[in-house]
Amino acid sequence: MTDPNENNNKTKALFITLIQQLQMQGWISLGRIKDPKTDKIERNLEMAVYTIDTLEMFREKTTGNLDDDEMKLLEESLAILKQSYTEEVQKRDENPSE
Repeated sequence: MTDPNENNNKTKALFITLIQQLQMQGWISLGRIKDPKTDKIERNLEMAVYTIDTLEMFREKTTGNLDDDEMKLLEESLAILKQSYTEEVQKRDENPSE
């Protein structure tokens, strides 16, 4: 029989990993870190919006089902990506040739 605590720990670890993967994808899309596939820093704001929207959907669909640590990670990831997105849009608008 599966230990409920073990299953809960696994589920929590999977959730945290998923949020971290999406956050990493957001940073790559925002040009904040190199894309490991191309080894280049490239900005793709449409993909960044998609990633932010995905995280917001997770927040909406998991409301009331996350513990405090999980919710904090999700909220902080969203806040960081939204702030970074705003900064990148400002950079683009100030220097459209990039």
